[in-house]
Amino acid sequence: MRPSDMFYEKIMPALKEYGITKVTSRKEWPHEVLKRVYTQLVQETPRDLLSRELWCSCMSSAELWAKTNVHARSVAVMSMVGYVTGLGDRHLDNILMDFGSGEVVHIDWNVCFEKGVKLKVPELVPYRMSQTLQASIGFSGVEGPFRISCEKALRVLRRNKEALLTLLEAFVYDPLVDWTADKINDQASKNVELHVSLSLFASRVDEMKVAIDIGRYSIHTYLFRLSAHNWLSGRWYSQRICSGAMRASAHCSSLWQIGSKHSWQRVHANRRLKRWEGCCEWCRTS
Repeated sequence: MRPSDMFYEKIMPALKEYGITKVTSRKEWPHEVLKRVYTQLVQETPRDLLSRELWCSCMSSAELWAKTNVHARSVAVMSMVGYVTGLGDRHLDNILMDFGSGEVVHIDWNVCFEKGVKLKVPELVPYRMSQTLQASIGFSGVEGPFRISCEKALRVLRRNKEALLTLLEAFVYDPLVDWTADKINDQASKNVELHVSLSLFASRVDEMKVAIDIGRYSIHTYLFRLSAHNWLSGRWYSQRICSGAMRASAHCSSLWQIGSKHSWQRVHANRRLKRWEGCCEWCRTS
C-alpha cells in the first residue's frame, strides 16, 4: 500500500468522526484531526524500516558500513541542493532508493523555487528529515557523516555560486515556465530577476577585486626590485668613479709636487685635480 493510501484510509474516518462528511479542501481540515492521524501513522511505522532494508541488502558488516555512509552523504547532498533551490513536494513517491549503492534519487522537480510555500497547504520544512531517514543514516544520526556532508555541500555550492546562478538564470527569463504561485503578481518575478542580476554582478566584482589585488601586489614587487637594483647599480657605479677619482687625484698631486719642466703640464694637472676632487665630493653626497 502506498503511503498516500495509508494516509487517506485514516483521515477519512477521522473527519467523519469530527462531523465532516463532505470532502473539502485540505486547508479547511481541523488541525487536531491532522495531528492525531499523523501521530497514529508515526507510531505504526517502524523507525528502522529503511535501515532494515539496507541491512538486508548487504552481505557483510563492512558492506553495511560503507553503504550506510554513502546513503548518509547522498541524503545530505540532496537535502542541501533542495534547500538552496527551494525544492518541495518531497513525499515518499518522489524519493527513490537504490539499495545496491545506498544512494537516494529525487524525482518530480516541479515544485521548485519556494513554490511549495505558496501552495494551499504551505510546506514550511526546508527538506525532508523524518524519523525513518534519521535511523537510516547511521547510529550517529544527523551529527555524524550527514552533518559533515551538509557543510561540505554548502561550501561547494557557495564556491561555485556564479555557475549555479548562470544555470538558474535561464528559468527566470524563460517565458514558458511560471515558477511563481500567482501569475498576476509580476513584481515578484522582477524582484527575482533583479536579485539574480545583482548576485552575478557582486560575484564578478569579487573576482575582479582579487585580480586587481594580485596585479597591485605584482606591480609593487616589481617596483621595489627595480628601485633596489637601481640603487645598488648607482652605488656600485659611484664607488667605481670615486676610486678612479682618488687614483687620478693622487697622480695629479704627485705631478704637482714633483713639478714639471713645462708650465702647460702643471696647468693641465691642476685642472684634472680640481675635476676629480669635485667628482669625489659628488660620490660622498650621493
